[in-house]
Amino acid sequence: MDTMKVLVVDACEEARSSVAAALMELSNVSILGAVPDVRGAMRALAEGPDVVVTDCDLPDGDCLDVIEAARAGLRPPAIVVF
Repeated sequence: MDTMKVLVVDACEEARSSVAAALMELSNVSILGAVPDVRGAMRALAEGPDVVVTDCDLPDGDCLDVIEAARAGLRPPAIVVF
């Protein structure tokens, strides 16, 4: 089974850590990155995540900015908003 690469985007460090830790318990998941803002998400999206888990309120934009950038890629990832 292929490993699913996940990007976690949330302004709250505790939330990022909790989500990443919970996902890492799954055997086929690797955390591509856990970033606090849209800017960090833009950089990490270049690495081709399979899934993006994002909060709505980010310090330099919102989840719509992340979703738009993710969907513009050659192979858009699945997106989970929480």
